[in-house]
Amino acid sequence: MFFQFFKWDLNNIGHISEQHVAPDEAEEVCYNNPLVCKTSLGRYCLLGRTDGGRYLTIIVDLMAKETVRVITARDMSQAERKRFYGR
Repeated sequence: MFFQFFKWDLNNIGHISEQHVAPDEAEEVCYNNPLVCKTSLGRYCLLGRTDGGRYLTIIVDLMAKETVRVITARDMSQAERKRFYGR
């Protein structure tokens, strides 16, 4: 799954900053071969690494063919890391 464009606003930037995640880190996960799965709400969960080696879980809404809106982002849990490496 490839995302070229990101829809950022004060709400989603503020929300992920509460988890100490910067927008560029969320975008890096999307570009660094994440493990992608669809959630029960029709969103996508991306498990991946930033360029700096941080492991993050990113939840996105697909807005258009190549455009996503980041809903939330946080550090991966231990269970998510196992899933990421076990793919």
